[in-house]
Amino acid sequence: MSIYFFDCYDGPHLYTDPEGLDCEGPAQVGQHAIRLLLDIARDNIPDGARFRRMRVIARDDAGTSVLETRLVFSTKPAPIN
Repeated sequence: MSIYFFDCYDGPHLYTDPEGLDCEGPAQVGQHAIRLLLDIARDNIPDGARFRRMRVIARDDAGTSVLETRLVFSTKPAPIN
């Protein structure tokens, strides 16, 4: 297993992972990144938000980015007929 670090971007805010997580390989890195991204979205989209961009970037223990997941949250009023 190798240690991977998962840095989270919520709009302009960066949260750097100081601890990392042991992962068995790329599939587990991807699963963890997606779960983190969904947790960020669930916990941080305020009522009335119109647009929000979130990312999780996974780095290996050498600091090289190995995976990026993105989520864009966007709402707009429905057209009036």
